[in-house]
Amino acid sequence: IATVSHELRTPLTGIIGILGMAESKIEDPKIRGYLDLCRDNANLLLGLVNSLLDLQQMRKGTLKLNISKIDIRKTIRDVTQLFLFQCNRKNIYLRFHVEKDVPLYINTDENRLKQIFINLIGNAIKFTFTGGIDINISNSVTEACGLDISVKDSGIGIKEEDRDNLFQMYVRLRDGETFNKNGVGLGLMISNALAGLLNGGHDNKNIHVTSQYGCGTCFSFAILKDLVDFSPCKSPE
Repeated sequence: IATVSHELRTPLTGIIGILGMAESKIEDPKIRGYLDLCRDNANLLLGLVNSLLDLQQMRKGTLKLNISKIDIRKTIRDVTQLFLFQCNRKNIYLRFHVEKDVPLYINTDENRLKQIFINLIGNAIKFTFTGGIDINISNSVTEACGLDISVKDSGIGIKEEDRDNLFQMYVRLRDGETFNKNGVGLGLMISNALAGLLNGGHDNKNIHVTSQYGCGTCFSFAILKDLVDFSPCKSPE
């Protein structure tokens, strides 16, 4: 499956790009709706392919970080831009706040950090119907950690008996008529493993969950201070 997944990514990326070009040229809202649905499904399939590749690396123990200097504010801004259309369509907000004392540049794995954000924000949007999602980044009060990061929504929340299953493989939550039909239940499990790499395995529960059923959920994780350089600098190398 992993071998085939590598071959699937190139045509899928091409399909997504062409659908975007076609959508920009067509004015008929009905046709644009069809193209938008096609693109959503293509992105879903691409996400599944990438998840399968990550799963293979996790099982082999070869999932590694690629550390580089990044502008943390630009990173989170780029991620939120990906979801603006979905949030506008549901009439919910998506906003982020980075504390002033957080350095402008840090060294970390930007792609893996984005992957965690995309999974957490995507899940929050699926189960949020009023209000919205707040992302917060701050310097950690814990000595071993450098940054504390949280994604908090005002969605339907998670029942206490379901929380232990959140990070299990292929688990999707059902709440009456509300059911996550997108994905196969790998996103949170892989995000939890990636958060473990970013915090150096400092905490057995890599992503923490607090939730009040009917009143929203907060997912939070930390980046280990010793793993990355949090000293401010003038520009990225």
